[in-house]
Amino acid sequence: MKIGEKIKRIRLHRHMKQRELGELVGFTDGAANRIAQYESGFRVPKEDMVKKIAAALQVEECALLEPDTGNLEGIMETLFWLDEDMPDVLRCSLTMPLDKRPAEIGSATVPVIQTNAKTVPFNTQPTMLWSENDLLNCLLNTYAVMQYRYHTGKITHEKYFEWKLQWSFGSTITHSSPLSADIEALLQSEAEE
Repeated sequence: MKIGEKIKRIRLHRHMKQRELGELVGFTDGAANRIAQYESGFRVPKEDMVKKIAAALQVEECALLEPDTGNLEGIMETLFWLDEDMPDVLRCSLTMPLDKRPAEIGSATVPVIQTNAKTVPFNTQPTMLWSENDLLNCLLNTYAVMQYRYHTGKITHEKYFEWKLQWSFGSTITHSSPLSADIEALLQSEAEE
């Protein structure tokens, strides 16, 4: 998703008019017009303007930038925006890969992203994806919990989207932390199904 579309979605989420955002970032004449140009992709904001727009929209700067999938933060931002663009295409869950036996399961779980496809020819068992990178697993664990909260009605879409906009490495549990009550509850509910 391009930066202009992200600006527009976040601005609308904030119930803000283009003119208001333009004035917050310092435009005086034609404030709405300049923001409209960014949102339509006619213009692309420079780095210093991206910082101002992120501050005005009260989001992490990485939520606006084109993600660099060469790093973990970029991978997560890509997943977040894909989730907004195409809800229910990717779902996170906490489960173990097929090659792990119950006796080997310690205190850690491996998150899995699985498809929700139900139509031919994709009505087979979903494909599992996990990582050997502990930090990525931690990030996916956190994402799985938030996605679970949203899909079970514990939080609204607005709160779920807000969490994605405010997400950063600093807001994520560390991979050395014990499992949270949410993760344990999620694992318990999946075990019962």
